Amino acid sequence: MLTRKTSNIIMANIFKAAKLRHDKDTYTMQHNNNFIETENYIAEVILKETIRNEKMKTDLQIIANKVIASILDPIAAVVSQNHIHCINDLPKPYQETIIKLAIQNVDAEMPFGAVLRGFKNPEEITCSMDNIKGLLLALRKCLSTACVIENLDDLLRVHKSIADLSFCYFECLPELHRHEFNTIKNMMWLTPEEMDARVLLSERGSEAKLAITFGLGRKENIDLVPAISGVGMNSAKSLFAGASMEWRLEIIIKQFDSALSARDALISKYEMECATNPQYALVIKKQLEEMEVKTYLPAVKKMQYYKIPLLKNEREPLENYVNRYKTTFEKLATLPNKSMLPLIANISRSTARTLIVLQDIEAFLTNDGLFNLALAQFITNGCAGFYIWGGNHSFTEVAEIYNRLLDYIAIQHPEQLQLDLPPVSETTNYVEVQDITEKKLPYYRVGDYQSFLLPSYTEKLAETNDKNTSESYYEKRFMPSY
Repeated sequence: MLTRKTSNIIMANIFKAAKLRHDKDTYTMQHNNNFIETENYIAEVILKETIRNEKMKTDLQIIANKVIASILDPIAAVVSQNHIHCINDLPKPYQETIIKLAIQNVDAEMPFGAVLRGFKNPEEITCSMDNIKGLLLALRKCLSTACVIENLDDLLRVHKSIADLSFCYFECLPELHRHEFNTIKNMMWLTPEEMDARVLLSERGSEAKLAITFGLGRKENIDLVPAISGVGMNSAKSLFAGASMEWRLEIIIKQFDSALSARDALISKYEMECATNPQYALVIKKQLEEMEVKTYLPAVKKMQYYKIPLLKNEREPLENYVNRYKTTFEKLATLPNKSMLPLIANISRSTARTLIVLQDIEAFLTNDGLFNLALAQFITNGCAGFYIWGGNHSFTEVAEIYNRLLDYIAIQHPEQLQLDLPPVSETTNYVEVQDITEKKLPYYRVGDYQSFLLPSYTEKLAETNDKNTSESYYEKRFMPSY
């Protein structure tokens, strides 16, 4: 086992090897390249070590078994009822579930880690009960053999199956939720500002793209190519420009001003036609009403949410609104030296759904009723490896949800931690006292990769760094074409 001092030296060397030098004052995606290479490397180590490590595969099977019992089994039980002859016979929530699972396993969506191949669109699965049952059987086979995975594709399929079923549990199947689900969700889910901060490439005026490499690289014609080429996969790095409240507020203001201009033009046209062509004026009036509902009123609502005046001459400089509404997460991702950790699509909603669901189905609870910190850290490390490798989220975007899970346990179930700490009173000096729950838990400290990694991964990073090995998944980083 590595000592803390030795581990710190190892991680320092990894950072040094990655040549983390950044521009002091400005931030663009290109300035993330050194961090991106580091995170790709860490993700690769996480994935390879999980495949090699029998204890980790056993832990993965524990999580997979919980997902089977709490999510897949109830879905399969409903689908297998004698009176179900087609998807329309299923209760609405289960129809939605099957459709969601089908979408995630068809070639048209170019899925990453799918359990099925050969279906061009979701309808080819949902049109047949045999195909629906075949999909559920493929998910079961994938999850039930998590402990004997032998290669990268096997591991990716397990992680995707857990994520897909968690999505269905979270979004489609409220009847399966347990009594604490809403409390867990309220504490761990993203705020409206965090949801808004993720910005699509299309919103920044960029053409649609596809990813042709694994990992977080975003270089034009190396990692990303025009979607029109039809070569590559959809991933967050090919869809999103990044996470920026400045970008979002610019878009909100621009969309409102555009909607207001279009509305004023329709009002003027309506008033003019009322005097000359009343029949046509009714057509314009209908267009105006539809436009207000679909475009103008939503734009007004957004402006009001961020307390931005509708009149241009009453607005403050954009910088003031950015400083006011920039999320804590975005601020934390800006390191003291002004460099920026990679933000692909902001805090990971997929990880949030997965950890919220796993907590709700008590996947992290031991037989003694204690919260298994190591298991929670292991599965979230796995999520980081999976989402980084797929080009969907960065290390920090995944780890933030892990921190929120620890917050939930510390606040709602401190009895599950068995830390045996002295009681904290109102007079306790929070800064000086170390024997408090928050300071004893293994939180991810933003920018400190080691604080989030299991010791086994840190040790393997040290080994591969010392060997300076050239054998790498990343050297075979190009995605297959579909």
